[in-house]
Formats: sequence, C-alpha cells, structure tokens
Amino acid sequence: MSELVALDQMRKQRPVQNVQFNRPVTVPPDGFDGLIDFTDCNFTEFRAQCAYLFSPVKFENCSFENVDFHGTYFYGGFLMRNCVVKGRLGFECGGHNDKGEFALIDSRFTELVDFEDCWFTGPFSLKNVTFQNGTNLLGNIGTPVSVTFDVPPRFTAVTGQQNRNTYR
Repeated sequence: MSELVALDQMRKQRPVQNVQFNRPVTVPPDGFDGLIDFTDCNFTEFRAQCAYLFSPVKFENCSFENVDFHGTYFYGGFLMRNCVVKGRLGFECGGHNDKGEFALIDSRFTELVDFEDCWFTGPFSLKNVTFQNGTNLLGNIGTPVSVTFDVPPRFTAVTGQQNRNTYR
C-alpha cells in the first residue's frame, strides 16, 4: 500500500493494518476529519504538522523511524500502544485533547520526545513507557514553553529522564 492509498483509507474512515511504508505518510495541515488508525505497520516517517485531528488517533504495534506532530491538535485523543520510535518524535506546540485521552502505553522511544509548548486540555497518561534519551514533558519549568496540563497527568512505570530542559 502506498502512502497515498493510506491517506485515502484515512479519509474513508478505514483502519490500516500490516503495511510497510517506505515513504513518508503525511496528513495534510489544517482540519482533517479522517480516521488515523494504524495497527502492525512500519513507517519510515509519519507526519501531521499543524493539523487539527477531530477523530481519535491510534497506533498499535507499530514502529517508526521518525514522527512529526509539530503544532498538531488531537481533539479526539491520541493512543500509541506497544510501539517503538527509533528516531525523533515531536509533539511540540500541540496537544489540545479536548474530547479524548492522550496516552502512550507499553512503548519505547530511543531519541528525545519533544513536548515543548504543549497544552493538554484533557486526560494524559503514560504507562510502561521508556524514554531512552529522555523527554522535556516535565522540563522547561519557568519558561514560555513548559507543558501545561489542565488535568493532572498519570504516570505508571515510566523510565528515562522526563524533565529535560530544551529551552534555549
């Protein structure tokens, strides 16, 4: 399946399973009503930059080289379960999970996971997560880019530095 066919499947509200993506999968910026639901997929890169995602976003049993969600709002929530991200994962300037939980569960991240300037308006949880090179989720305190949580976050069995300071 090509990345263009995957985008068409998302627009048709259909989940995608068991696919190796050798080219970047890119969700268009601005409002996107499609369903982002991937299971058992491998990505060289997944991008949704400056996107407003109204449906819940789900990745299960997936692996990624790089993921970029810069400036993306997850209005319907976000779930990444049993995934591995081998490169950079950026959520900076995003969040806004008004109608759904933002959850990372049973997942491992080998590079920095960047949450600079995120605002999580709904529930946020991490469970059985490993940040091998850390995250700034609880860092940058007292700077304009520290993360804001409207609902206290829940952390269970999280390893790796969670308070990296990346603000310069």
